[in-house]
Amino acid sequence: MNWIARLLLLAGLLGFAPALTAAEKPKLTFAGQEFTLAFVDLGASGVINEYVPPDEKVGTWTTLFTVQQAPQAKDPAAVAEAVLKVAAGNSALVGKPQVLYRDGTKNREDIIVMLLIHDPTHLANELSIQRYVKEPDTIGVKTYIFGRRIQTGADNPTPEQMNTWIQALWGIKADTFKSMP
Repeated sequence: MNWIARLLLLAGLLGFAPALTAAEKPKLTFAGQEFTLAFVDLGASGVINEYVPPDEKVGTWTTLFTVQQAPQAKDPAAVAEAVLKVAAGNSALVGKPQVLYRDGTKNREDIIVMLLIHDPTHLANELSIQRYVKEPDTIGVKTYIFGRRIQTGADNPTPEQMNTWIQALWGIKADTFKSMP
């Protein structure tokens, strides 16, 4: 056995193997922040990939980035409207949802929905900025979601932060993984 194989075997025996595999997980950068793929779900309605900052976990995130692909969905506007309909009946919704269209037009192929949801479990509000888009060479509708928990009593994001996140969301394009790499 060569010295590299021995080193890898020793690392595994000493419990360093999870650190080695974590480094291999796909990453993406959103608004200057690095996220690591932490969860993949392949369900009947499509694929969900969830990314968290390197020091966070999916179950306890404060910042989360999600990429979803729904192959059966055809119209991003219809998906956004369904989300808004569900949100309208949600008593946890704080304020009125905002809807933005790419370049200020009523482009039904590329829409952002912003929601602020009260989350008493985490003593916070959850800011959810969701982009629904029909991308070339992608089957169905792709959804990109930036989520940030804002602790009760903490400062809300500044207009500059919101603009940065919205602009980054308009510009992002990411693959979906059908299983954890």
